Amino acid sequence: KICGEISYEISRIGLRVVSGLARGIDTIAHKNTIKAKGVTVAVIGSGLDRIYPPENKELAKKIVETGGSVISEYPLSSTPFKTNFPRRNRIISGLSFATLVIEGDYNSGALITARYALEQGRDVMAVPGRVDSRYSNGTNKLIKEGAYLVRNAKDIIELIPSSELFGIDINKIYESENKEIKASHNASIIYEFIKNRKEASIDEISTNLNISLNEIFAYIFELESLGVVELFAGKYRIKF
Repeated sequence: KICGEISYEISRIGLRVVSGLARGIDTIAHKNTIKAKGVTVAVIGSGLDRIYPPENKELAKKIVETGGSVISEYPLSSTPFKTNFPRRNRIISGLSFATLVIEGDYNSGALITARYALEQGRDVMAVPGRVDSRYSNGTNKLIKEGAYLVRNAKDIIELIPSSELFGIDINKIYESENKEIKASHNASIIYEFIKNRKEASIDEISTNLNISLNEIFAYIFELESLGVVELFAGKYRIKF
């Protein structure tokens, strides 16, 4: 879910998404970029006439049709050997001003890409995850070692040097924060509190606004039903 949201939002403002056309996170990133009418680049580990995985042939075609690119360092007809994919990750990181790792275990391809990014002098960002999930082992490790913690598209925008934002409409990222919501009075107060704090737990809302927990749960449910807040890592935040 977070991969889809971030790739959609950063594409919507004009940033390009570079990924590897693999199953899972890569596919989600490419598809949501296209959905946002953005431009995406797929770096594959086989010949251009041997798209892998084969179920992504149509996606590769769509990437090109929407102004993106599918690129490979391998000659035509090259087989997608397992060893090709970690190697192609250096191209993914090299084409990007920063690498964002959504999930991955300690030895995942995503962490290989992060290592290449550091060697190339690029920034590394990571989405934190549950400490009891192996899919979060890699991202939590990266953050512990100094990678930028990313929760949403706005976090990424705030890390990009202004010189890299020429022609990028960053105001679109903040549209959801500035929009009016049709909620009850108390729900609107909670919404504004979360917006100003960037994120807030139920206890923080109750303590600061002097509203009972039972009432807060009802108002939070109202805001969730409107699609304007979401729970992330134990705290509520504005939903983009």
